[in-house]
Amino acid sequence: MKVIESKIADLVIKKNKTELGFIYFFEDVLVVEFNEGVHIDYQASREHIDLILDFYKDKSFGYICNRIDKFSVYPLDFSKFNKALNNLTAFCIVCYSEFDRINTEIESMFCVDKPYKAFDTIEDAYYWIKDYSNNRSIKH
Repeated sequence: MKVIESKIADLVIKKNKTELGFIYFFEDVLVVEFNEGVHIDYQASREHIDLILDFYKDKSFGYICNRIDKFSVYPLDFSKFNKALNNLTAFCIVCYSEFDRINTEIESMFCVDKPYKAFDTIEDAYYWIKDYSNNRSIKH
């Protein structure tokens, strides 16, 4: 389900369309919906990274990838993403097929610095990451 069709659609503060897809900005969570067939690596994602840094500045945020379309990821760049987005608290993937879930399990092996979880719905991912961020800020 696309963000704009979900129960959290009214919470979107800002939306950006790029060559890679859409970024939906919430108060302390962003959701990315990549276009069919794109390849995601650090270089291709520079525009996304710049938009994210411009929106959140130094504020902590969670990242959700809503995997509604098929695309490829270069997981060896995850450490570069973590370094560029050092205020990223957690990473979630919304999976709509068993193939997506298997890919997510493999990708999670390359994302060792942050929590990396898979969910079946955009709402579950959103509320988990909000809860995680709130509990994390209470502990720090």
